[in-house]
Amino acid sequence: MTAPAPTAHSSHSPGRIRAADRDVVALGIAASAIIMFVGTGSAVVPGVVRAFAGYGIGPDTALVNALLLNVALIIFGWRRYKELCTEVAERRRAEEQARALSETDPLTGTLNRRSFGLALSALVAQSDKTSRNAAIMMIDLDNFKQVNDRRGHGIGDLILVICAQRIAAALPPGALLSRIGGDEFACAMSVDSGRTEEIDLVAARLIEAIGAPIEVQGLNIEITASIGVTRADVLRHGEVGLIDAQHMLDMADLAMYHAKRQGRNSFFWFEEFMADDMRFRERIESGMRSGLERGEFVPFYERQIDVATG
Repeated sequence: MTAPAPTAHSSHSPGRIRAADRDVVALGIAASAIIMFVGTGSAVVPGVVRAFAGYGIGPDTALVNALLLNVALIIFGWRRYKELCTEVAERRRAEEQARALSETDPLTGTLNRRSFGLALSALVAQSDKTSRNAAIMMIDLDNFKQVNDRRGHGIGDLILVICAQRIAAALPPGALLSRIGGDEFACAMSVDSGRTEEIDLVAARLIEAIGAPIEVQGLNIEITASIGVTRADVLRHGEVGLIDAQHMLDMADLAMYHAKRQGRNSFFWFEEFMADDMRFRERIESGMRSGLERGEFVPFYERQIDVATG
């Protein structure tokens, strides 16, 4: 569902595990004991055989004790090595679990916001070195809150998982996919700079895939999505300043909200006027709050009446 993401740090460093995996002490003890066992055994065993056959005295007591000590060392070294292998395997499993928890969304299994930002930065940097281009899409499920309110969060979570699977299936190989939070997803991909129309095809495919009816627990639920799209080169050559991963997320987010205002269930490319519109709306909201505090205008609220009950 996701492309490989940067590895997260954990309490057990890979260097320590690799060092433990090559425990020369335990292996050295076992190997030395085996060599000594062969040497002492070649002297002790013939003497034991002759003594049992009645052809001579038994082997030297010191050699017998050395042979028994070698056997004990072999057993100790081998058990220590097996315990070490088990410990290393458990540490590796713990590290994998810690990495998964730190890098992925626990519900959908996609990248989380932090790991997506790191992976996106790497994708943009790699695209700068080649003839390819980095594109990003912000995806927000339309009216998803109503589904949670009417059907419950359990159904809502199942829908999020299904939508994540549909998005992943519609993306090209190697694309990044993340659940940014709530019902919002982000994806990024590398495309040929001369074939950016591929991005439109992917966006249209996502709209169609997400919009297909969802059957879950006997319910038939329809979900649509609003998508905002941008490319690294569009922002880099525009008037929005130096491009970075967070900037791409912000601009795609503006395009996604523009798609919502235009009726939802569609995708739009980021354009500079969208940022101007957002700043204008923010100034209006800020002015209204300040005006209310200063008493410059007074709001009146119209009562809403239920026609059936009055």
